Amino acid sequence: MEKKLKRKFILLGVAAVLILLLLVGAGFHYFSYRQMYRSLDLTLSYVINHSDAYEEGSGTASNSEKEGTGEGTEAETEGLIITGIKDGDVSVKTLPEDEHNLLEKLVIGFRDFGDSIAGNVELTPESRYRMRYFLITLDENGNVEKTSLSHIAEINEETARQLALNQYRVHKKSGMIEYARSSYYYKSVPQPDGRTVIGFLECTQEVRSVNAMRAITLLVCMFVVVLFVVILRLLSRRAIAPYVENIISQKQFITNASHELKTPLAIISANAEAIEMINGKSEWTDNILAQVRRSTGLINSMLALARMSETQKIELTQVGLSDVVRESVTDFLPVAGQKGRKLESEIADGIFVMGDRNLLMELSNILIDNAVKYCDDDGTIHVTLRKKGKSGAVLSVANDYQDGAGMDCSRFFRRFYRGDSSHNSGMEGHGIGLSMAKSITEKMGGSIGAAWKDGIITFTVSL
Repeated sequence: MEKKLKRKFILLGVAAVLILLLLVGAGFHYFSYRQMYRSLDLTLSYVINHSDAYEEGSGTASNSEKEGTGEGTEAETEGLIITGIKDGDVSVKTLPEDEHNLLEKLVIGFRDFGDSIAGNVELTPESRYRMRYFLITLDENGNVEKTSLSHIAEINEETARQLALNQYRVHKKSGMIEYARSSYYYKSVPQPDGRTVIGFLECTQEVRSVNAMRAITLLVCMFVVVLFVVILRLLSRRAIAPYVENIISQKQFITNASHELKTPLAIISANAEAIEMINGKSEWTDNILAQVRRSTGLINSMLALARMSETQKIELTQVGLSDVVRESVTDFLPVAGQKGRKLESEIADGIFVMGDRNLLMELSNILIDNAVKYCDDDGTIHVTLRKKGKSGAVLSVANDYQDGAGMDCSRFFRRFYRGDSSHNSGMEGHGIGLSMAKSITEKMGGSIGAAWKDGIITFTVSL
């Protein structure tokens, strides 16, 4: 029992951590990819919209530019932050020149953090030399009118034309392509004069960085799961110890109380029988003996249920389930007839399962006995056994039960549950049988369930 509880405790803990890591990891990667695409899109949009200035500043910078005293193109990109407004448009903010003031530094720090979260792009005078891109201008008919390849090395004019025409023909405004082991982000921007400029921005390092971060995150998640399993294994015994102790105490109480109650019940029964021998039978002695038999049956059922929930493994052998169920149906035919119920069966021959014959007989008896007790007057009980797969079987016991509408059938397997007490006040039994049936089924690796439909309740066992 303790091992089973520890295993369930560890599995539930690991499942919770995996779900949490999956959600966090998925959100992190979604945010990373979205931020990367936004940065690439803003950068390429700015380059396309300011392509003239960038093309003027291509190649080697002049001395005046390097010294920071020149005029013209350098002023176009010095200390700029590019932010998106709407698709295809950008907004440019100039950075403060004096960053020596402590308050200004704090404000700039928060601004930089916000720009990073939003995926905004900061351009400096050196940005033009770091960016690798090429631009293709198409006329109104989709023909190549102009190519700008001064900021790219591995793409020739013919390749650039072909890549641009391919993207123009698929009518996709932006996206990512792979060429010659390099990644390019492309975007198509229509111009007011009817032309179209398609820009390709080389982003191999950005893509590799995001992929590397994904791999690192996956490894960290695996390490966290393994570490969490180790910690759970070390702490699981202490965590479930009170629960295990409580279950053991309950079982000991049931066993001890049951044995202690047997003696006074035996004395009461003997005294009632002695009174009958002296004074003859009466209504009072009959009631006493009936209640003694009822209490004795309850005690025996409690002991059987306590033994059933113990963790000792049972020895499974090949059992002819067809013969077991057929024998059980034969035993209950007279009982069903006396109560005015009709018992029918449809049992396939030659069905064998791995199990314990005595437990399988007990399981079949519990289900059929429950169906006989709770079947409607003049109702029908139908027992079905069919093969499942190569070595499995499905046992179904159905009976008429008009009052089952709206009931939670899963409660039937709880200990001492008997449904509506007003409906079952005259019924025999103590609500333990179906709980025992569930324990028997689980011990043999099977499952049991109940369902109500159209006035018929069906208990199904899969082995």
